[in-house]
Amino acid sequence: MPSYRWVQRESEYWVEKGIITNEQREKITGLYQNRFHPVTILAVLAAVLVGFGFLSFVAANWKDISNTVKLGIIFSSLAGIYSLAFYFMKHGRKGWGYALSFLGVLVFGVAQILIGQIYQIVAYHAGFIFLWALAAFLMAYIFRLDLFFVLGLVLLSVAEIYNLAAFNFFNYLYFPMFVVLVLPFILRYPSHLNQWLTVTSFSFSLLLFLIDQNLILLWLLVYGGILIILADLLGEKWPGTAALEGLGYGIGIITTLAFVVEDFSEMENYPLMGIMIIVVAIHLMLLFKKRKVASGWWNWFLFMPALLHPVRDIELIYLIFLFVFSIFFILDGVNQHSAARLNAGIVVFIISCLTGYWQLAMSLMPKSLFFMVGGLILFALSYWMQRQKKVWLNREENVS
Repeated sequence: MPSYRWVQRESEYWVEKGIITNEQREKITGLYQNRFHPVTILAVLAAVLVGFGFLSFVAANWKDISNTVKLGIIFSSLAGIYSLAFYFMKHGRKGWGYALSFLGVLVFGVAQILIGQIYQIVAYHAGFIFLWALAAFLMAYIFRLDLFFVLGLVLLSVAEIYNLAAFNFFNYLYFPMFVVLVLPFILRYPSHLNQWLTVTSFSFSLLLFLIDQNLILLWLLVYGGILIILADLLGEKWPGTAALEGLGYGIGIITTLAFVVEDFSEMENYPLMGIMIIVVAIHLMLLFKKRKVASGWWNWFLFMPALLHPVRDIELIYLIFLFVFSIFFILDGVNQHSAARLNAGIVVFIISCLTGYWQLAMSLMPKSLFFMVGGLILFALSYWMQRQKKVWLNREENVS
């Protein structure tokens, strides 16, 4: 979904060109306007500071308070906060209502910890953090605000980190909560931030799962390949396609760089190789069906470590794969008129150059020659892109 500022800026140009009227512009920009204004943000920060100040005061005198009074303070605080939130919402002060509700979710989590401390409850898992996340997601659905949704995602990830660090196991409760609470929200209220955070949170939890199961991290490459296939299947139908594709590419780039730097040939896993071959074959069949083989086959240069990882001393081959991928990615950005893909491809190309310099170039060729070759490639690409830009401008003039 485009940002409000982008729509506001571009819609002025549409009005100047006579594409839309001022009235239509106001209606369009109103659809994208953020409901969470700076005043509301200040209100949230104020509520958080006041809440933490109160909790600090109570904590300083906690030992001298009886258990009954402690429980009274906890429950009366929750009741008072949500009563005030309801009052402000009823009287049209939504900013303060959101802020106090957010504070209520924070106090709810702290209340669980304090009650456990009062009765000396021994925890054997991070269930209380999952319950805390549940409260955040409930507020997200009630108010339809990203703020609570982001808090819930963060708490889910924190719960898994705490489980693995304190209790040495991965809690499978994450996956049903993800399916029941997270996916419906991003499908119903899509935004770029929510989609990126959702895919990142799930990928991070999958990484923790692999660590818990003592599986090699190359399985992440299979996951990255599946993300790219999903992005290609969904296309423009789902706004989260960019998040799926971006994270899939990110996993492939980071893993390939790791294989350039280190030798992982001892991690032989032939079932993984077979599954990766199936994933590649499925994507190529999909591209062939859509007649896009020429524009997508090069994606799999990033995932070659999953197929070649038992082979020793081929760091240079992995680096070449990364170079080739970055060049194709730049060309694809030019063909699609996508500045984001073009810039990402240039960044990957520069990272490849720097990695090659530190890992390989010093022993294979003089430093100056390595940088000269990289510079010449960039010059050739910039020259070609400049020619393409002139072609596009000529086409637009002919059309107009």
